[in-house]
Amino acid sequence: EVPFHSYKWGDTVSDGELRSFSQEVARDWRRTKLTDLLKNLTKGDGRRGTILTAHHKDDSNETILLKLLRGTHITNLSGMEPFTKLSSDANVSFARPMLDVTKNDVIQYLESHSIAWREDESNSSNKYKRNQVRNELMPMLSEIVGGEEILQKRLDNLAEQSQEIKEDLDFRAMEYLEEN
Repeated sequence: EVPFHSYKWGDTVSDGELRSFSQEVARDWRRTKLTDLLKNLTKGDGRRGTILTAHHKDDSNETILLKLLRGTHITNLSGMEPFTKLSSDANVSFARPMLDVTKNDVIQYLESHSIAWREDESNSSNKYKRNQVRNELMPMLSEIVGGEEILQKRLDNLAEQSQEIKEDLDFRAMEYLEEN
């Protein structure tokens, strides 16, 4: 038996302060709720836990493009990490096991197994930058480059090159510090 926990968004957060909705506030609220739940489920015997999210390849691609649009450094042009530790608590980590799966793959699977799913209604609105990237920029780039597969390869190459540059700069910095 798998326990189920449900939380409802409100305008207040754990400190009781009234806050208006934003993507960042909602993300922080979700992380806090999930972290608190994990700590509660693993308390008492020093166990660690991992929070699994359903982020997929499309989410990661959107992250790359958002970073590019925000002017990130070339060494940070990457998508979502498959595994991260919560900086404020070493016993809490997040895993994203579906980053190699596209949203279309997920939908095809669900449809082929007659499984109903819920689509967040805000995803169709272009109110938020991520949604603009998802709904407008990604399809346009896909059309310009000649298809989703080509765009995917180019985004993968960009992320890989960014990682290689980061690793090289990190190595050179460590080498310099060790010598001086």
